[in-house]
Amino acid sequence: MGFFSNISIASKSTKVSKDIGLHATELINTLISQSFHVKTHDTIKITMGFMHHFLYLANAESVNKGNDYRLKLNALIRENIANWVKKIVANSDPISLASIDSAFMHDNGEYDEDLKRYVQEYKGKAAQTTNANEFFTHEHTSEFISRYLKDVFELNDEQESNFQSLIYSNLRKKS
Repeated sequence: MGFFSNISIASKSTKVSKDIGLHATELINTLISQSFHVKTHDTIKITMGFMHHFLYLANAESVNKGNDYRLKLNALIRENIANWVKKIVANSDPISLASIDSAFMHDNGEYDEDLKRYVQEYKGKAAQTTNANEFFTHEHTSEFISRYLKDVFELNDEQESNFQSLIYSNLRKKS
């Protein structure tokens, strides 16, 4: 990979990382404003859901650029997001900081496990439709994250549906 390719990867990773951070921040702020107690692990899981979405789209856009490009792009985004989560959690506890690195940066860590579940569910739904496009991905991501919210915050069906609609509409208007 040449110099200009590395600049392209850095630029793309910065844009994708900002999109992930923006969406995660909006949802976390909405939860907090509605008096939900959002913990560090919730921040990590919500952020992971948006990472799955935006990495899927970034990799689909970069399919012609080769596997090395996509691997470097994914690694940079994961590093950017791990650093971002550390900043917003604002916890200088070394154990918490290490758990964030472990969640995002280590192979076969929590992020990889969560990603496997996201992809498995996505493939299952995509097999049932002929319309697996960007909006299908928005729908899957909003379902994936809202289901997590329902489980963790014990939402009723209406609350889950409202969060799913909020996530979906935010993904659509910013895509």
